[in-house]
Amino acid sequence: MIRVAVELLAAFSKLPEHGANAIAATLPRAKFGGGQWPAPRPMKIFDDVNDAEIAAALDPKEVPCLMFWGDSQTDAPATKLYRVAKNVTIACAYVTDSGESPERANSESGLVLRAEALSLHRYNHQENSKGYRELNGIRVFEVTSVAQQDVTATVGRRKMWGFLEIRAIVGETLS
Repeated sequence: MIRVAVELLAAFSKLPEHGANAIAATLPRAKFGGGQWPAPRPMKIFDDVNDAEIAAALDPKEVPCLMFWGDSQTDAPATKLYRVAKNVTIACAYVTDSGESPERANSESGLVLRAEALSLHRYNHQENSKGYRELNGIRVFEVTSVAQQDVTATVGRRKMWGFLEIRAIVGETLS
């Protein structure tokens, strides 16, 4: 189930009207004391279901990017002939080359992760996410919370500047 949730949420995040890039372009960028942070560059969006380099090593082929992967799944008690729901946790990280300017990466990370969080809130409106709710009999019912973690970590030639911890309720109808 978690793989379907990762695939659907990552696909929704690419939408031109509700995705992270569309929202990031509209966010205010004022600096305290005057001036503005540079506009964030358009992000590629990858996931560990469709992109082998993410699944194998969390190493995206293009940066900067947002990278989605399944983090954990909690099983609910099985119920026959009814929808069985599970709570899942998905991670979405902002990633650059390890040599990226820290000032640019930090400002861009904040804007891009905020934009992605706003995109995921739009997902809960049924009309916005029509066509991105169900795949192969598995349905994402709701994104229940999105928490931003500001951490840095180097993985090979890439650097993560922060991530979102996304919690969702996912389920299927048993026959």
